[in-house]
Amino acid sequence: MVALDRGHPDPLGSKRMELGSHIKEHRTELGLSQDDLAERIYVSRQTISNWECGRTYPDVQSLLLLSNVFGVTVDSLIKGDVETMAQVMNEAVKKYNALSTITVVSAVVFLVLSAWAAFQFEWGWGMHIAPTAAFAAVALVVMLVAFVYMERMKKQHDLVTYREVLAFSRGEQVDRDTLEGRREREMNPWVKGTRNAEQIIIGAGTELLYTLIIQLLGREKRYAVEDPGYGKIARIYQAHQVPLCRVGLDGGGLDVAQLRRQPADVVHISPSHHYPTGIVMPIARRQELLRWAAEEDERYILEDDYDSEFRFVGRPIPTLFSVSESQRVIYLNTFSKTIAPSIRISYMILPPRLLARYREKLGFYACTVSSFEQYTLARFLEQGRYEQHLNRMKTRYRQKRDAVIDAIRHSPLSDRAEILEQDAGLHFLMVLPTDLDDRSLRRRAEAMGLRLALLSDYYSQPAAAPQHILVVNYAGIDMDRLPEGLRRLAQLWEEPSCMTN
Repeated sequence: MVALDRGHPDPLGSKRMELGSHIKEHRTELGLSQDDLAERIYVSRQTISNWECGRTYPDVQSLLLLSNVFGVTVDSLIKGDVETMAQVMNEAVKKYNALSTITVVSAVVFLVLSAWAAFQFEWGWGMHIAPTAAFAAVALVVMLVAFVYMERMKKQHDLVTYREVLAFSRGEQVDRDTLEGRREREMNPWVKGTRNAEQIIIGAGTELLYTLIIQLLGREKRYAVEDPGYGKIARIYQAHQVPLCRVGLDGGGLDVAQLRRQPADVVHISPSHHYPTGIVMPIARRQELLRWAAEEDERYILEDDYDSEFRFVGRPIPTLFSVSESQRVIYLNTFSKTIAPSIRISYMILPPRLLARYREKLGFYACTVSSFEQYTLARFLEQGRYEQHLNRMKTRYRQKRDAVIDAIRHSPLSDRAEILEQDAGLHFLMVLPTDLDDRSLRRRAEAMGLRLALLSDYYSQPAAAPQHILVVNYAGIDMDRLPEGLRRLAQLWEEPSCMTN
C-alpha cells in the first residue's frame, strides 16, 4: 500500500503510481521532456504530469498514442490494469458531477438569499439581514470552492471544450480530435510552431512554392524524393536542374537508412498520407527523420501535407513542423483539396531560421494570389465556415469511401481483391487477383474501355515495382457507373480469350 495525505491509505495509489512510472520511464528512455511528449500526443504538459504522478489516467486514445510514441503495446503499458483505470475514472466522474451539483445548488441558494436580504432591507427588517447575509456568504464561498475544484479537474483531465466536459460528466469517451479542441489547445498542425504571420508564404499552387524553395535553399542542394511518389514533384526538381535522388519506402514510409546512404541535403515527403501508397508515417519514423535533418547544419525536410485533413479514425499525428526543435522543416499545404480544385491557394510555413534569408533573397516577389481571393478566404476562416465545411466534407468522403468499398465487396471481386487503406486520405490501394504484369493488364483494360491507375506508374522503375495493384481515387468515382466498372474489371482475367493480345 502507498500512504497518501498524512498517512491515509489509498487503495488505488499503488496502481496509479505503476502506470505513471511506466510513462515516465519510457519518456526518459527516449530523452523526452514532459512538454515534448505533450506535443506528440495533443495534450498539455500538466496532463502528462498528472499521469506520471498518478492523479489521473490517460484515456484510450491517449494510451494508443503513448504506445505509438514509446514503441510498446498498450497491454505492456498498463499491465492489465484496466479495471483499476475504470474505477479511478468512475470515481473522477462522480466527483466532478457532485461538484457540479454543489456549484449549481449553492449558486441558487446564494441568489435566493441575496434576494431575500434585499427584500428585508427594503421593508426595514434590518435585524434579520445579518443572518441572511451570513448564510448567503457561506453559499457563495461553497460555490467558489466547488467551482475552483471543477476547474482543477478539467485541467487534470485535459478538458477544454464544452463537448469534452459534457462527455466526461456522462462517463463517455472524450473525443479531443475536433477542430474546436485543437484550436483551444493551440495545437492546430499548421499553426503550431508558427511565431509570426510572416512565416506563412502564400502562392498559387504548391508547384510555385517548390520553385521558391529551390531558390531559397539553393540549386546546389541535393534533393531526395520518395520512390514511389507523386511524379510531378520529381519533374519540377529536374526542370530546375537540381541534383535529385530517389529513396525507397518501407512499411513506415520513407526509408531513413536508405536516405543516409544518399548524398541528400533536402528530402521531400508526405508523412500524413503518402501518395500513392497511403502510408501514414509513424511517430518513431518522424523522429528518425528529424534526427537526420539535425545532423547537418543545412539539411531540411519539406513536409507536404496535401490531404492530412481527411483522417477518419483516431487523432492526427503531430506534424514534423510542429515538433521540430532544430527548425529544419518547411511545411506545405493547399486549400485545393479541402475547398475546391479551382481554389489555387497554397501556402508554406518557413521555420524562423529561414525567414531572414527569404526576405533577403525573395522578398521582392509579389504574391501570386489576388488580394480578393485572400480576403475572401480569410473571412471564410475567421467566421468558422471553413471548419464547418471541412467537417461536412470529411463526413461526405467517409461515406463515399465506405460506399465504394462496400460496392467492391459485393462485386465479382469480393472474395479475391484485397483492399489496402489506413482510414486516411482520398484514395486507397486494391490488389487485383491476377498474375498478369501491369503492361498486359493495362492493354487488356484499354481494350475493354477501362483506364487504370496502377501503383507501378509511380515508381521510377515500373518494371521492378509491385504488380497488379490499383490506385483507387474514390473521391472522383461516379457511383452510378461503379458496378459496371467493377464487372468489367473482374472480366480482365476471367475471359482472356476475348481480349486483344
